[in-house]
Amino acid sequence: MSKILVIDDEQMIRELLAEVLSLDGHEILTAADGEEGVRICGESLPDVVISDLTMPKMGGLEVLKKIKETALASGQSGPGVIFLTGQGDSSTIVEALRLGAFDFASKPVDFDKLWVSISRILEIQTAERERERLKGQLYHSAKQASVGTLAAGIAHELNNPLAVVVAYVEQFLSALQEPLSGPLDPAQGATMKPEKVEEIEGYLNMIAKSTTRMHLIVNNLLAYAHQSEATVLCEVDVNEVIKSSLLFLKGSFEKNHIASPFVLGTDLPHVWGDSGQLESVFTNLMANSRDAFDTIKDDREKQVKLSSARSPKGDLLIVYEDNAGGMTAETLQRVFDPFYTTKEVGKGTGLGMSVTFGVVENHKGTISVESEFGKGTKFTLTLPAYQAKS
Repeated sequence: MSKILVIDDEQMIRELLAEVLSLDGHEILTAADGEEGVRICGESLPDVVISDLTMPKMGGLEVLKKIKETALASGQSGPGVIFLTGQGDSSTIVEALRLGAFDFASKPVDFDKLWVSISRILEIQTAERERERLKGQLYHSAKQASVGTLAAGIAHELNNPLAVVVAYVEQFLSALQEPLSGPLDPAQGATMKPEKVEEIEGYLNMIAKSTTRMHLIVNNLLAYAHQSEATVLCEVDVNEVIKSSLLFLKGSFEKNHIASPFVLGTDLPHVWGDSGQLESVFTNLMANSRDAFDTIKDDREKQVKLSSARSPKGDLLIVYEDNAGGMTAETLQRVFDPFYTTKEVGKGTGLGMSVTFGVVENHKGTISVESEFGKGTKFTLTLPAYQAKS
């Protein structure tokens, strides 16, 4: 059952409209002036409003503006508005239609025409509700598909390094079972063969690399899940965060012969933020470079650079760049989209750069990216300087 609000300062017209329109099963509400009509409209949310154009206190145009403002504030399309007009209202009718009125009906009322206008409004509203319902279903389906893809990717991403850890732990334990090169009693100078030490060191390096990868996966998931939650912020020296991030990946950089000439400025402003979240920004940038270098077959000198300085406005300016092959135009356009990745399943969840963007945004900063396919990529970050309260 549809709900229709009739606004008219003439009681006889209100009662006539209410009686005739109720014959078709509609719920009818009435108001004697514009102010009352706007109030009832806000409380009862009618589907259709039939209003006189000329009324004391508040005219029809003002009623229409108020109804549209209320609907816009609530994120709804609002009721369809039909105006009742007398002689000489042509210029006002044009203005009413410009403001969003659906139709108008002349007095005395032609009920056949009025029925057609009401029916068209209700048909449009029904179609709009169906569109929103289908849109919701599509969004839900897409969300479910994304969650399924993400879950599969996470399972593969964690399973691969876990398998490596298990395998190398077994190799490590097996190596320890082999006899030493000297007496079995360490007090008598038992030693391990140099090649055996190197072998075990290799096992431990692989275990460290795999656990580091799992740590990144879990940290990105936690950061993505809690991006909208409040965090406990404090004064942060970003240079120290950068050093900590580099230390985290230094081993894999050295193993892959990736140079990292970082130039950190002195006497730089601190920022107000979360050091853990900020560390994920630089860790993700460096981890992406490391992974990108793995796909390059030429003999280029692998290098990542980072510089921190004070911007002309006094904020913190950080420039990070690599020569790891750059991005295609499509990848560059979608680099910050959640779940977007160019890596195969099991090689990436597509959360790293989305988390990076979210963290920078949450810290009231900015991040931009430039990239040339085949060459490299540069990220420019700014973070507002912390201003201590006096």
